[in-house]
Amino acid sequence: KCYSPHGHRYELKVELEGERDGNGLVMDFSEVKKRVKECIIDVYDHAFLVYRKDTTLHTFFLLNNDFKIVEIDFESTVENLINHFAQILTNGGLNISRLELKETSDSTAIWVKETQHIGAKRI
Repeated sequence: KCYSPHGHRYELKVELEGERDGNGLVMDFSEVKKRVKECIIDVYDHAFLVYRKDTTLHTFFLLNNDFKIVEIDFESTVENLINHFAQILTNGGLNISRLELKETSDSTAIWVKETQHIGAKRI
């Protein structure tokens, strides 16, 4: 478990499902990118994710408002984040079939719609 504030360079893969339009697309890539940017990247990129129950870190960031923070109601594990992102993107109008969130070169979480299962892949 990580106790010191630090960052990750996440990589998010989004797979959609649905009926194809007249051009053979489920959704145009530009629209997918736009929604992911608005729902995830603009909110979470370059931000410290602060668990509300972590009173020490919460207080530090509230007193030092030079940082971009996002308050969350869960520990910021890759498994919790991918579930959170799945909910956000679904609410943002994407019909997601699968998400993959890579935290490090050997740590990835996978969310699958059919089972709403979250699996971790550690190599």
